[in-house]
Amino acid sequence: MTNISNNIFNYATSELSQDAFICYLASFAIKGNDNNRVLYNCALEFINYMLPEHNKMQNGEYLDDENPIRKQYKCIDVLICAKGYHIIVEDKTYTNTHGNQISRYEECLIEDGVSRDSIRKVYYKITEQPYPEDGVNCEFTRSLILNLLKKYVDKCNDKIVTDYYDYLDTIDKSVNMYKNIPIEKWEDNWKCYIGFFNGLQKQEVVTYVGCTPGWGYVPNPKGGFWGFWWTPANVDTIYEQYKTKFYLQIENNNIVLKVENEDVDDVIENKRKEVLKPSLIKNIKNFSNYVEFSNRISINSRTVSICHLNYDQDNYKERIGLMQDLILYLKNIYDKACKGIMFDTNNTYYKNDEMEMLKQSKVWAKGNPKRYIKSFNVGDYILYYSKGDGIIAIGKIIDNEIENIEDDGLARRVDILVPEKKYLNDISQRECLYPYEIKSLLKKNFYFASTTKSPYLNKEEVDILKDALEKKYREKAK
Repeated sequence: MTNISNNIFNYATSELSQDAFICYLASFAIKGNDNNRVLYNCALEFINYMLPEHNKMQNGEYLDDENPIRKQYKCIDVLICAKGYHIIVEDKTYTNTHGNQISRYEECLIEDGVSRDSIRKVYYKITEQPYPEDGVNCEFTRSLILNLLKKYVDKCNDKIVTDYYDYLDTIDKSVNMYKNIPIEKWEDNWKCYIGFFNGLQKQEVVTYVGCTPGWGYVPNPKGGFWGFWWTPANVDTIYEQYKTKFYLQIENNNIVLKVENEDVDDVIENKRKEVLKPSLIKNIKNFSNYVEFSNRISINSRTVSICHLNYDQDNYKERIGLMQDLILYLKNIYDKACKGIMFDTNNTYYKNDEMEMLKQSKVWAKGNPKRYIKSFNVGDYILYYSKGDGIIAIGKIIDNEIENIEDDGLARRVDILVPEKKYLNDISQRECLYPYEIKSLLKKNFYFASTTKSPYLNKEEVDILKDALEKKYREKAK
């Protein structure tokens, strides 16, 4: 392959240069330009990916006769005409679309008399972005382009195509370099963050409901950072007394707990300063000794960094899990609405505790997980979750009393709602709702790899699971 240092695309990095390459490749499908049959076949496959399944170009066919390729026509990056279709190609390198660009281009063509049914919309992007592009017929990603060109690059005898392939291959290697170099060197090769964040979004590490996590470069007066931001499942609540909500953000090599504030009057600003700030610091210290507090916590700023935890390639899942647990822990404290919490009984380490909790009408935890016991509120529902099975019982917190127990544990008293006490003395009589049943009944997914499973449940969802578990016990009794 060509040496990257002598590669035209190493210097011609603009989107206009990429527009030119798209036009150049497609031009091999123009009648009379097919002397290089390798690139004719490559162009045919390239264009067929943009056409509908029922109307592909066949071998020996060419682009439409009149103006088949136009560049910057009505501000459209590339317009290709094939099989009677007008193909809008919106091309991006490191930026994203804005202002409904592709839809506006479509309307421009319709104003010219082109029928909507004959317009195809294509998004062509050589670097990752946090979400698929909406409103397009197909999308070219870097991996798809590389896989297409790879079939032809060694046989095409064309330096432009070879250079472009090498250029994308170099980007691909840079983006995936995060897998092989220490995190301390990522800031010297910022594409590592693109690869890491893109991979993180595909894994079941971050938990969220609704709004998809976002990521990208965040400029600021201090120099900016690469960020990945999300609101963990069930934490999208604004805490009414402070007009505040929590979210998490990775900033380069740190996972940061953030606070977002609404505009409020002086009374609430004073409450944030005099009550919320010291309370947050105290509760976070109770939760973990690992986190570090920000040097300056301006609690009434629009967005505030409260504390952070660094991570590396080996511990990022554990550290992200810890910060998500922290934000759920804080939600339990500041959000007084009753909720249902799937709580792991930790039977891996304390095998006898599971049934003892139920017999004694309590919920408890030992060691680090005991912090969750403090965060439960009166009226919260506890759905006892047994690893390997699922929900085995459901109870309700009945008072604020917290009891110290052996093995560095804490306990709360619970009214056991399901099952009846006669099932609590014999483990063979136990029933459960398996994870697949929970997801099917509630029509939602959960993050089960945590002491408290997320998202939390509302009263209606708890009742659905309670009824299903009661039914299983009734059927056992028949």
